[in-house]
Amino acid sequence: LQWQVSIFRDTNPDAPVDVFFINNVNLPPRRSKQKKVLWRLPIAESQAVRLAVADEERVFNIYKERKKERKKEALRTAK
Repeated sequence: LQWQVSIFRDTNPDAPVDVFFINNVNLPPRRSKQKKVLWRLPIAESQAVRLAVADEERVFNIYKERKKERKKEALRTAK
């Protein structure tokens, strides 16, 4: 299963800056030091995704990495 994530800016809430999908590969379960699962994406499609603050930061880090890759790719194609 995967979920679509849209990133919006405060200045323009109508158009998303980036849209990508999260799944267990790019957002794996978060575990404690004792290896217990603290958070994971839902198993069923009928369940809504609830993100804690730490998980929101993880999603935002995925967005930042994608943004860096787009910039590198734009520089490569511009040369």
